[in-house]
Amino acid sequence: MIDEKDLEIARLRGQLEARQAHQASKGGAAVGTLKVLATLAAVVVGGLVLLVAIGNALPDQTPTPEERAAAIERRCGSSQACVWRELERDARRYN
Repeated sequence: MIDEKDLEIARLRGQLEARQAHQASKGGAAVGTLKVLATLAAVVVGGLVLLVAIGNALPDQTPTPEERAAAIERRCGSSQACVWRELERDARRYN
């Protein structure tokens, strides 16, 4: 038969197990949070690396001096003042 002493021991054992389970769940939540943060950081770093790789793979969009001169001629026609103004703008932009 179960007496009062055995019931008290069982109750205390149950409380101890509940407390240990609660402490383990706290640690588990912290570890889970750290795993999520580490995964997010890895995704962000991977995305940045991908963006840099794509940026480096794109061709250079700077026009050659010949292309710039042809564009100025198209815009200005025979107006010498326009040509000089555009050449000054061009020099500020590309030099």
